[in-house]
Amino acid sequence: MDIRKIKKLIELVEESGISELE
Repeated sequence: MDIRKIKKLIELVEESGISELE
């Protein structure tokens, strides 16, 4: 697995999670 791809996936999940909380 590419670390860059994993980091991008984590960022997307965090962004979606934050947007849901707000």
